Amino acid sequence: MEHQKPVTRVAFSPDGTLLASGARDGAVDLWEMPSGQLVASFLGPPGDVTGLVFTGDSSTIVASGESGFLGAWSVRPR
Repeated sequence: MEHQKPVTRVAFSPDGTLLASGARDGAVDLWEMPSGQLVASFLGPPGDVTGLVFTGDSSTIVASGESGFLGAWSVRPR
């Protein structure tokens, strides 16, 4: 599912193969690079995504929200 509201944060994975986007709809979308294909969507915080970061091994994405939400999702096997 693509964002229904404006994107507030983006982050590239350290290995450069993924881009994560977080929006005011609370969703976190994962895009494959360089194709730009949407590969996963995660339900994040209610309201704005205020922070978005990958772990150093590019296996997990972490998102924070204005509500105090903090979530982490595995995006590839370690």
